[in-house]
Amino acid sequence: MKDTLNKTEIGQRIRQLRILNDFTQAEFAESVDISVNFLSEIENGKKGLSGETLAKICLSPCACESSTRKSEFSKM
Repeated sequence: MKDTLNKTEIGQRIRQLRILNDFTQAEFAESVDISVNFLSEIENGKKGLSGETLAKICLSPCACESSTRKSEFSKM
């Protein structure tokens, strides 16, 4: 098994978890202080994200509200 994820895989996981937990792109983007456009580009694998942005996503209220989301983000 490979040790790293590419930006497409990371974006797909972020989208899956956002949708699973019933957050719109606008709600999720606001919770991590990024633009909806940037979130869309991340989810579509068009843009990578910094460690700081990834940490914001992992620690956001949206990411920590359910045990499913918390455990899935910790696998990234």
